[in-house]
Amino acid sequence: MGIDKNPKGKPWDLVVVGGGPVGLSAAMTASAYDLSVLVLEKGEVCGSEVRAETVSPDPVITKIWGSSFLDSSLVISSQNRLLMHSPGDQKQDEGVMLETPHSYHWEQFIGRMTSQLLSKQNVMISLKTAVKKAVLPEKQGGAVEAVETSQGTVYGRTFLDCSGHKTVIGRQKGIGLDYSQIVDPIVKARYSGYPYQKDSRFHFFFITAGLIRPQSPPCVVVLFPNAKGEVEVGCQFFSSYGPKGVRTPSDPPYTDEFLISYYQDIKKNAPGVSTLLSGLTMQIEYLTGMPAKKMISKPMILPGLALCGDAAGFMDPNTNSGIITGMKSAVYWAEAAKNAAVDRVKWNDKIADGYNDRLKELEFYKNLRASHLRVSMAKSIVYGMWRTADMLNLNWKTVMNMYDMNAKSDAMKVDEDEYTKMEWTEQQSVINAILCGLIVGQLEETKVIRFLGITKKKLDNNAWELFAAGLYYDQIFRKFQGDADLQAIFDLLGPVTRVEYALERNSRFLIEKYVDKESVRAATVSQAGDLLSVMFNQRPLLINGQKKVLEICSVVKSNKPEEEFREMITELGGKSAVLGYISNPQVKSEMEKLLG
Repeated sequence: MGIDKNPKGKPWDLVVVGGGPVGLSAAMTASAYDLSVLVLEKGEVCGSEVRAETVSPDPVITKIWGSSFLDSSLVISSQNRLLMHSPGDQKQDEGVMLETPHSYHWEQFIGRMTSQLLSKQNVMISLKTAVKKAVLPEKQGGAVEAVETSQGTVYGRTFLDCSGHKTVIGRQKGIGLDYSQIVDPIVKARYSGYPYQKDSRFHFFFITAGLIRPQSPPCVVVLFPNAKGEVEVGCQFFSSYGPKGVRTPSDPPYTDEFLISYYQDIKKNAPGVSTLLSGLTMQIEYLTGMPAKKMISKPMILPGLALCGDAAGFMDPNTNSGIITGMKSAVYWAEAAKNAAVDRVKWNDKIADGYNDRLKELEFYKNLRASHLRVSMAKSIVYGMWRTADMLNLNWKTVMNMYDMNAKSDAMKVDEDEYTKMEWTEQQSVINAILCGLIVGQLEETKVIRFLGITKKKLDNNAWELFAAGLYYDQIFRKFQGDADLQAIFDLLGPVTRVEYALERNSRFLIEKYVDKESVRAATVSQAGDLLSVMFNQRPLLINGQKKVLEICSVVKSNKPEEEFREMITELGGKSAVLGYISNPQVKSEMEKLLG
């Protein structure tokens, strides 16, 4: 049987170009609509070029592939900590990841998709089938009805190009999209022998233009380790920039040979990077592209022919991940193909424009566009204005604030339904991302309190303690202002939070206002001593303050070992020093009895 038409001798309802995760997801979605689907893959297997090997859980994966797709037989390890390194590795800060990426092996990931799809009677996968071009319509506004391949001409109602940034169709004459405005070069690599048990965090290195080699572009090196002792590495070059900032059209392009050689220099000589990659064994290492510079505004470029995933620049530049956004766009265009097949619609400009416009109203598209705008602005500042390692290190706190603001913006879009479905590690990241914003107002405080309540209700005591231990308390204490919101935080996080809050703010007034007997009982003796130190150092100590000192001392003596209580008094200067802060006769008399 040939592939020119479906088994019934009619044009295929949907022809998918490219057998990567986005193309297979489009085919799987369309198969559920009972469409006849043909997948054209140029390689000997689907997903022949290895891509990213981490993916964050998302409802779209379950929607397409089922709830057990990302199970323990596929997922190697999961974690969500990211250490940010400034140029020259002079400064380090731990960043917030909203999601918990799962590490996997590409071959198994694609293999599982392929095996599920091959069980569908209405889907055919044609391997070793290279697409040469789309047959362009003869009339203006006409529909694409065929593509030419190495196995002959294929006819269909709707065509979806999921072949990635190297797309033949997107670059062909008559369409001719400029992918230099969409794609940055990137080295993808994987090495074994990484000490995951010592450090399982992701690492993100900023390398400024010219820092390692003259006339080189700025780049970032990202390391994603997994529990098998492997580390996936992405070295993304920002080809629009150089040592002088934004490059002009007259500047010669960075050649592949130069970038490959430059990456070898980075591995050997970049501070921090060279240490982490030293002594590892290479498994994979090659130069490819990252379509994170710009999105295509009209993905259905001709009636009946849409670009999807990387081919359309649908990669989130904030995370450098395109699998989830690509899957979401695949679902959208598979539904469009269903509508065209069921209604026997013949594509035209008006219908195509309608689908392009409706795509832009979807939440994932809006979020993706917002991410592009934010990252584009950040790059113009970091690589266009500051440029040098010295300037970037000088402004490192601002760089981290920009990163945190991006995370906060994304976190604030999470609604209660999404939050409830998340793992607690992801919930923790969402809350921390909100807290890291430069400004935390009433809207943010309300959302954090509501989310904390959802988590506490869901977790048992042990899990809740782990969750609470990973919260950014310093951000809560620094930015929460409203009395009602603080009381809610204290109720959720426990009585000792009152002590921690007052100590963080170093405020006698807050000790008097919020610290009570229950919170002192929950605190350590050391924390109780710190409370008293704050009280004594912020005089005059009025009657309410003196009573609070007596209360703290009474609780410690009644609830903690006697020797620890005596040690606390000694560290405060001894009995006479403590009594010296008390002027009220009644309080002083009671304190003398207490101290003995």
